Amino acid sequence: MAGAANNQLKEDRHGDVLRAKGILYAPDYIINSGGVINAADELNGDYKRERVFKALEIVYRNIEEIISISERENISTNKAADILAERRIGILGKVRSSFLPRN
Repeated sequence: MAGAANNQLKEDRHGDVLRAKGILYAPDYIINSGGVINAADELNGDYKRERVFKALEIVYRNIEEIISISERENISTNKAADILAERRIGILGKVRSSFLPRN
């Protein structure tokens, strides 16, 4: 299940219900990143379809990683997506703190 609108699940527990029924759920904030990638290239002023499609491969890899986390941790894909996002935010926070002065 992959919806274009924000937050297809009414509650987080619904991700567990989908998983129990064998329905693969692709969280909207992961798949909708493709629209952001496309818009960023349009704003660049030198839109190249081939470049956008190459950049969109990251969406596919992210979905693969979410499925892998879901299977490994025995959790729903929406929870796996949150774990992936939190890991990346944590990494970015460490990088930023290395370069930004502390007050």
